[in-house]
Order: sequence, then C-alpha cells, then structure tokens
Amino acid sequence: MVFIALGMLAGTVLWVAYTQRGFRSSTPTARLIPLTSFPGRESQPAFAPDGDRLAFVWDGEKGDNTDIYVKQIGSHQMLRLTSDQAADTHPAWSPDGGFVAFMRQKADSCEVYLVPSKGGAERKVADIFPHRIPTRANSPYFSPDGKYLAVADKTAQEEPFSVYLLATDDGSKRRMTLPPSGTIGDFYPAFSPDGKTLAFIRSTSLATTDIFAIPLSGGQPRRLTWDNTSILGLDWTATGSDIVFASRRGSSLYTFWQIPASGGSPNAWPFLARGC
Repeated sequence: MVFIALGMLAGTVLWVAYTQRGFRSSTPTARLIPLTSFPGRESQPAFAPDGDRLAFVWDGEKGDNTDIYVKQIGSHQMLRLTSDQAADTHPAWSPDGGFVAFMRQKADSCEVYLVPSKGGAERKVADIFPHRIPTRANSPYFSPDGKYLAVADKTAQEEPFSVYLLATDDGSKRRMTLPPSGTIGDFYPAFSPDGKTLAFIRSTSLATTDIFAIPLSGGQPRRLTWDNTSILGLDWTATGSDIVFASRRGSSLYTFWQIPASGGSPNAWPFLARGC
C-alpha cells in the first residue's frame, strides 16, 4: 500500500515518497514530490493499488464544482471520472484498481458510488446521512477483499456519526462503532492491509479527535492516541504495523505522525502537512 498524502500544498497534490516505494521500514526517509499544479483547489489524493495512478478531487479551472479525476503518475495524462453538478469527493480505489468509490453530496442527500477507474457508467451503492460534517482529508475505506466500503453514517440528526460497512454488491449496511452520545462521532475509517481491522478517528468536537481501532470481527474499539486535538485523515503502513496521520499534536500546525497499531507513543515526521 502506498501512503496517501494527507497534507496539501495550495493548488498542488503532493506525493509522500520513500526509498523502495511505500512503507518499508519503521523510520522511513520521506520527501515531497509535486504531482499536479492545476489552478483551483486539489485535495483528497488516493493512490491506485499499483501506485501508478492517482485519484483526487479538483474544483476545476473555474473553481465552481468538485469532481473526481485520475492522473497517470509521471505523465500529463489525466482522466475526468465524474461531471455531476453536485460535489463529488473522497475517492478510494478497489483492490484490483478497476473501480473508484466516491461520495456525492447534494443539498438534501449524500450518495456513495462506484465508477470504473478508466471511465464509464457510475453505479450507486447506497445513500448515507445527508448533512455531512465538512472533511478535507481522506482515508482508504475500500476493503482489501473488495466486498465493503467503510463510511461515516447515522440514522438521525441528533445521533453521532458511526462507522458502517456498506456491501458493494447490494448496499446493505452493518454498524461497526457506537460512539458516546453527545459526541460528533467517528470518521476517516481505514482498513488495515490484511482487512482484519478498521482504524478511525473519534471526534468529541470539531477540534478534539483521537485515533481508535476495532477488529472487523467485532468488539470494543481500542484507543490509540490521547491527544484530544484535530486530526486530518489517516492510513496504514504497508505491513499493517503502524498508522500514519496528520495532526496538530503539540503544535498549532498540522504535522505527520506515525504510531504502532498495537499502541504506543507516536513518532513525528520531519515535515509539515502544509495547507491543511
């Protein structure tokens, strides 16, 4: 798995690159490589499983609407996957690279779709709760076996958001988390590489979040961080041993951190998640 760049430099999608491509050690050497520099705002990058393509959100040359695009890395070639008047966000790749999942936010609804990664007809998977909390980052919420999408959803306005599994074949839902009443809820679900665990953030307020993990088989979530600060997205290392996230931990700025999935102290990375 190649790490999804959580931080954004204004107008530029950044690739967090490592020696031997992807996470291969507990203390990787990182550098920032610009991938795009289009006018307007680009965000929520997601690498294809083979690492050769990047799906991302762009508001277009006029800055008037967000859609999903795919770019070949190392090439100027780019493909627009969606063109609906509603806002399309949060791309995530299927494990075989054949499809991209995304969310479509309308005035009174939010829908989850699949679209072929090389272009084609969209397929609606399910409706989720329409009034979304604004989220600028992303996470790998497509399960490694391709059977599920993990999304934040709820059934009523007064409820906190919970993590649900959506079956990609029929859109049926299974609730995975039960956040405490009075909190905002659970967001940014990310599947571990072996598909056995979901990491997510739990928000007690817009600026107070921490990372939790829960087995797909069920049970109580395990809290991994105790920072009570803002977190913008997360991802797993290729081995599944660690989780990487962008946080305001110990700073007013977002920086990158890495924490063992088994628990422990986060380690800081040597650069900022700029523009978050």
